[in-house]
Amino acid sequence: MKKDRHPVYDGLGNRLHGWRATWERVKCSVAAFLAWLMLFPLLSTLFIRIRGAGKVWSRLRERRGAILAVWHGTALIPIYCMRWKWQYSMVSLSRDGEIISRLLWLLGWRSVRGSSHRGGARALREAARVLKDGNLLGVTPDGPRGPARKVQRGTIHLASVTGCPIIPIGTGITSYVQMKSWDQARLPYPFSTVGICVGEPIEVPPHASDEVIRQKAEELERAMNQVEQEAEAIAGAAQALRLHLLYNALLIVTMPIAATYYLWKALIQGKTRYGFRQQIGSYRHVKPGPEDRRPRVWVHAVSVGEAMAANPIVKEIRRQMPSAWIVVSTTTDTGQQTARKLIKEADEFIYFPLDYLWAVRRALSAVQPDIFLTVETELWPNMLHCAKQRGIKIMLANGRVSVPRPRFSAQFRLFWHWLFGRFDTLAMRSPIDAQRALRLGADPQKVQVIGDSKLDQPLRALSEEERCDLRRALHLSTQDHVVIAGSTHPGEEEMLLEAWQGVRQRQPQTHLILAPRHIERVPDIERLIRERGFKCVRRTQLHAGDGSEACQNPKTLPPDTVIIVDTVGELLKLYGVADVAFVGGSLIPRGGHNVLEPAIQGKPVLFGPYTGNFLNSVTLLLDNGIGERVHSVEELKESLLRWLTHPDQLHAVRERAQQIMENSRGAAARAASLIVALSRQNGSIGR
Repeated sequence: MKKDRHPVYDGLGNRLHGWRATWERVKCSVAAFLAWLMLFPLLSTLFIRIRGAGKVWSRLRERRGAILAVWHGTALIPIYCMRWKWQYSMVSLSRDGEIISRLLWLLGWRSVRGSSHRGGARALREAARVLKDGNLLGVTPDGPRGPARKVQRGTIHLASVTGCPIIPIGTGITSYVQMKSWDQARLPYPFSTVGICVGEPIEVPPHASDEVIRQKAEELERAMNQVEQEAEAIAGAAQALRLHLLYNALLIVTMPIAATYYLWKALIQGKTRYGFRQQIGSYRHVKPGPEDRRPRVWVHAVSVGEAMAANPIVKEIRRQMPSAWIVVSTTTDTGQQTARKLIKEADEFIYFPLDYLWAVRRALSAVQPDIFLTVETELWPNMLHCAKQRGIKIMLANGRVSVPRPRFSAQFRLFWHWLFGRFDTLAMRSPIDAQRALRLGADPQKVQVIGDSKLDQPLRALSEEERCDLRRALHLSTQDHVVIAGSTHPGEEEMLLEAWQGVRQRQPQTHLILAPRHIERVPDIERLIRERGFKCVRRTQLHAGDGSEACQNPKTLPPDTVIIVDTVGELLKLYGVADVAFVGGSLIPRGGHNVLEPAIQGKPVLFGPYTGNFLNSVTLLLDNGIGERVHSVEELKESLLRWLTHPDQLHAVRERAQQIMENSRGAAARAASLIVALSRQNGSIGR
């Protein structure tokens, strides 16, 4: 009876004979064919970019043998890229190996069967013959059993015996499913972008000693990790380019919708036509004259909160770079008003361009910045891409990163790597934000933690006299309790009204001030309040009293009247008239808002469970007894009552908060120092 060329094994490693071996081969053939039916269409959808392929193709053309080394978990895609070349791959003698061998044949590869664990001597002889005949041999240096991404010595020994070089090959995939196998195999999603990097050949001397083999194994492991990192960068850049093209295509397709939206804002909401002209790239009046060679810094703050964070940074830039020409941009009208009111050190105020390429290019040509500084979370792909192309230094200040969804960050990590790669410096406000940026692919060498620049605003807690004056303006008495809820969202006002109603049953002289995050919601909130049986008045409908002493305004509001804040830029000061503050966006899954603003005024701060965007600030308040987390209407009511019935605790909180805020300052100066360093790098300082 003729002996089988390759033994067949079952799943337990037992060798099979006769009809059992034949039946096992049939099952493996069927499994391989089904795998091919699934994988080949999937792999055909991939966008693959290869760097260094000539090192492989030249040896193939010239019939010079070489060992192609890939990690076991990423071997599938390089095999697919070299399909139908009828080269060889080392495959183990096992049931899985039998299936892989037949799958490789369907992809146009031959197999050399055996490994260091089984059939090694025969596999070594056959591999040597294949290589000396001028073929390429694919191996997985960490196979067949691992550990993953650790080079075993068998590959080095094979290179020493045959005299053929080892060519490391790395694979990067933008989005994939990672298997729970020992090799952490990665199966790409359809239409993913793949990068493949071919490294420099590694020569192993003949008859190498054990020490040389060990050193070469370490060298190969370093080289394979390096080419894998480069492959990921290739894939990330290619994916970013694809997404960038798709992004711009979507911008063009949706342009009619965007035009309708902005026309509606101009006609219905009164958005200035002047601002819209700038947003589409008309910046003729802001271009400095040709004789003006001062360092130019463009600071972008999207709206009110970012403008307040940018204010101390601009002050510090002016102090450290007195000759700098500073432009401040915003996106919203309220942000523009706030910036013009607060930031006195800026030379020019403009609207930020829409992220269309022509608008961005016109804006950059008009402003001609040496440094582009964006505040908090403003990451516009076209602006960052065009600024980087022009050699402009880019910095993120007061950087904030929302809680990334694990699946989202894993699938698009290379795109985030590309996006963060546009920045020269990432100045984050907290260690938590820095860690999130690193998880999304930011370069650790570019990430720094500088603190929250909002704490450097030239603000202080209201004095008792100022507090009385502001209460008089609000028609409130000093004898009454005041609760203020800032930056609220739909769904939160209902809970706040219910909690306030419960508080008034025990503390009837308690007023409520509601400050919605978006003031265009004021009519909806008015209807909600009236439906609950309460009265309401807008902040703009109130006027200062007659100036009587001790804030005893004869026209004080009844306690069942809710004050709705319909002004911009006043919330931080209004926190000063309250006894207790609540910060919205936290009772619903919005990630919360800045909880430090009430603390600046020395007030205890309540917030809900959803504060993922401000974890560092929340932790600071909780650790120092200034903040309190509530999870329900009942908890909110009880917490308000506890604070309102203990005035001694309110006084203690005021003193603690002032000390903590003072100790937390300095972020703006650190941000400005980084701007100065970037100016020195591009030679703009001192011009």
